[in-house]
Amino acid sequence: MLAGLLCGAAAALPLPARVTFPSLDRDAGGAPVTIDALYYRPPQAAAGPVPLVIAAHGCGGMFSARADRSNQLNERGIAWTEALLADGSISGLGFSQPTQANAVFAVLDNAVADRIRERVRFYDWDRAGGEVRWMCAFDTTEADVDSFVQVIREELTA
Repeated sequence: MLAGLLCGAAAALPLPARVTFPSLDRDAGGAPVTIDALYYRPPQAAAGPVPLVIAAHGCGGMFSARADRSNQLNERGIAWTEALLADGSISGLGFSQPTQANAVFAVLDNAVADRIRERVRFYDWDRAGGEVRWMCAFDTTEADVDSFVQVIREELTA
């Protein structure tokens, strides 16, 4: 995998911490449900409070039965982009963190990310470092991934 390739020098990125928090839901027996999550603290936020985004993935959380499908789709997207990088079709893209759930962290020029964002919705993870976060949802299809990779290809060869 191309997970270690970065565009330019970058500091080591932190690994996510496992956290839990209470849900308002109750299980079949009436007991409170605890939600398991991964907490990613942006590397530029070494001290002090930072904004927090909570994203629910699928109906069963990030570790639901559907998580394997999202991971497969992420692997499909990474495989496509790695093949395009390897054959020289595109350049200027790297993967900055291992894919551990349904998120892919990539590094690319901010201008390219902005052009891609005009066509596909995603967020900056570390704008100063050119790092973005691409997500697969529970209802993402192979065609969605293929279309997204095509957008990346078009913008990186523009």
